[in-house]
Amino acid sequence: MRLIRICITLLFMCFLLFSSIAHAQESASDIRLPIIEDSKLGYIDGAGKVVIEPQFCENKRIYLEDHVFSEGLARVFNRVGGITKWGYIDKSGAFVIEPQFISARDFSEGLAWVVRKGKHDNEWGCIDETGKLIIDFQSGVPFGDFKNGLTLIQLEGGTKRYINKSGSFAFNAKFADSEPFSEGLAAVRHNGSLFNIAFSSLLKKDIPFNYGYINKLGRVLIKPNFAGAAPFSEGLAAVQVDLDLGKFRFGYINREGKMVIKPQFKTAESFSEGLAAVAVYYSGFLNWGFIDKSGEFAIEPQFSGLGPFSENLAAAGYWDKGKHEFLWGYIDKTGQFVIKPRFIVLGDFKNGYAFVEEYDSMQNNKSGYIDKSGNYILEPAK
Repeated sequence: MRLIRICITLLFMCFLLFSSIAHAQESASDIRLPIIEDSKLGYIDGAGKVVIEPQFCENKRIYLEDHVFSEGLARVFNRVGGITKWGYIDKSGAFVIEPQFISARDFSEGLAWVVRKGKHDNEWGCIDETGKLIIDFQSGVPFGDFKNGLTLIQLEGGTKRYINKSGSFAFNAKFADSEPFSEGLAAVRHNGSLFNIAFSSLLKKDIPFNYGYINKLGRVLIKPNFAGAAPFSEGLAAVQVDLDLGKFRFGYINREGKMVIKPQFKTAESFSEGLAAVAVYYSGFLNWGFIDKSGEFAIEPQFSGLGPFSENLAAAGYWDKGKHEFLWGYIDKTGQFVIKPRFIVLGDFKNGYAFVEEYDSMQNNKSGYIDKSGNYILEPAK
């Protein structure tokens, strides 16, 4: 009986192994990365093979970040009757939503914002993945995509309100300013103008700390005790506790509003993969490093700039005096460069690949996608 159980366990482990290998192979072939060839947009897979021939967005300036696949669809544009119209393609390159909009955004939580020409001005509406109109066209401008079932729209006059996926206001409460929801909470400003808050010390005005957090019902869960507040990530949020321009200090609170990492940083970013990028002044210069959730430095401040960790790698940069360029590379969680700084533009790793742009002679820069060894998966475009 014991032998049978061991054999069954081994067979199950083999099944998991081959399943993971098959899944990895399927994921690589399922990846779609936008490329530009002959002034047209196309897509390659994770092996660098062209899987959607360049055919979209011809004779227009193309920004690759506008054409990344999101929830299985990518927004592209073509000329229709001499006018640029946006639609959505699937991973085969076929249009599932025909080009018909004058602008469009990525899908998020099953919905995407699109724009049509109204009687007096552009109007925004929200469609689902079949192209069906879910939220009718209106003059309000969406401030972001749907997150946690809610999004912000900016009404005439500049007021921001939260709406749900039916297009109705999520609650009646109104705030001087609002940020998107993250992990069920959103930072809001209760009063005061941003100008007066930022320059309160110079204006010699006593401006109260007025940033706090609300839940999805619009109820204040964390009182407005902060001069600034960032979105929650991994259960923590960076908050600012000083209004004086020369004394900015940032720390981190938990979901109960308790300060769990004392304010001590000149600026602070959100946590990602257990680490957060923060900056402190050393010898008159701003130096960046990473802290863990205890507030201790996991990677000492030594960089001129940092991005968040993604797939165990983070962008790190410094000023190259010889090239007079700010160059970026990628570090691991020990703070060591695994891809040496040579890029002037770069993105986070996703599915094992990252988009980069590299300095070349005569300002003829080259760009493309690299793997985690720093090798291009396709000969970089110039």
